[in-house]
Amino acid sequence: MDKNRITRLISPTEEGAPQGGPLSPLLSNLMLDVLDKELEKRGHRFVRYADDCKHLCAQPTGRRAGDGEHRAVPRQASQAQGQQAKSAVAKPSVRKFLGFSFTAGNKPRRRIAPQAIDLLKARVRELTRRTRGKSLSQVAKELSCYLIGWRGYFGFCETPSVLLKLD
Repeated sequence: MDKNRITRLISPTEEGAPQGGPLSPLLSNLMLDVLDKELEKRGHRFVRYADDCKHLCAQPTGRRAGDGEHRAVPRQASQAQGQQAKSAVAKPSVRKFLGFSFTAGNKPRRRIAPQAIDLLKARVRELTRRTRGKSLSQVAKELSCYLIGWRGYFGFCETPSVLLKLD
């Protein structure tokens, strides 16, 4: 491989760890440990997977409590997450977590977030594009692998009607 080509692909970073690198989840877990301890100390329910965190407040004071807690999150924890634009106070039916959201109502059910369905459709369009220069058998193999993985991840949703519509 051309040595000059390799050096052109590598560039120094000014701050932080590269997204998708092995160091990024480790650092976020270390920094967000502060947030976990603060929320536990306050007796709140929350769930966090790597740097994706959802903090839950009960109704009817949920909005007011959520706004207060949102402002009270330790500064370093919110900076460590680095995604203030994704930070919000909202109902679970509006927000997504790891590709899922919840239905509204007395008995909420886990559903596939609309954004995840949009991403699925975009990926299927990309894989089945005629201008990719792939044979039908190659396209079918790639599409099958993708759909099996997607179904394996999202298959335990509690709203199977969404899967039927996609079928």
